Amino acid sequence: MIIIIGPVSTDLSKAFDTVPHDLITSKLKMYVADDKIVELIKDYLSNRRQRVRIGSNLSTWQDIETGIPQGSILGPLLFNIFMNDLAYVVKQSKLSAYADDTLIFYVDKDLAKVQDTINNDLYHVDKWYTDNGMKRNHCKYQAIVMGKAQNKPLFRCENAVIPITEKFYLLGVTVDNKLKFDRHIAKVCRKVSQQVAVLKLMKKMLPYEIRKTIYMSFIAPHFN
Repeated sequence: MIIIIGPVSTDLSKAFDTVPHDLITSKLKMYVADDKIVELIKDYLSNRRQRVRIGSNLSTWQDIETGIPQGSILGPLLFNIFMNDLAYVVKQSKLSAYADDTLIFYVDKDLAKVQDTINNDLYHVDKWYTDNGMKRNHCKYQAIVMGKAQNKPLFRCENAVIPITEKFYLLGVTVDNKLKFDRHIAKVCRKVSQQVAVLKLMKKMLPYEIRKTIYMSFIAPHFN
């Protein structure tokens, strides 16, 4: 029996909204030996202000004391450094992380053991998020059980029950609890069909070579 819980992370674009700058730089010191680099990043984050404009109305300037500048090339790097020690709080389950998609999973024949093990690790994950000032998005939490189970296990994170689903969307692939790809194939075919229909409407507007280029660039890759 395989139990997968995920994602136990947040939206990357909002991940640092509430994280104090001193916490970001303190973690950076753990991985960077050069104090000058740490001070450079600290200076980069400090003394920034922002305001909101709606039509011709402007709000007052406010100091930015948390988060990082949106669209910054340093954003993904600082995110990976900041999230790196999450792996150390997951003691028994396996943790898999790709960008802001973080999953934990555990394999065992004993359903009770699986439930206790994952709930224990989820408790530590939950504490890590609180200690690091991170916000969670509970609507993205879900679990999938691969294997036969007479009863459904109960998983909780931050006092919220995690729903168990029959299908799981992971990095562009739809996986179901029987490890069949019928739903994923149907989704790909539906998407390709829509794109081909649009391309067909352009038959009289675009020459064949351009339509072929569009097909090879945007439609054909779906079949890979």
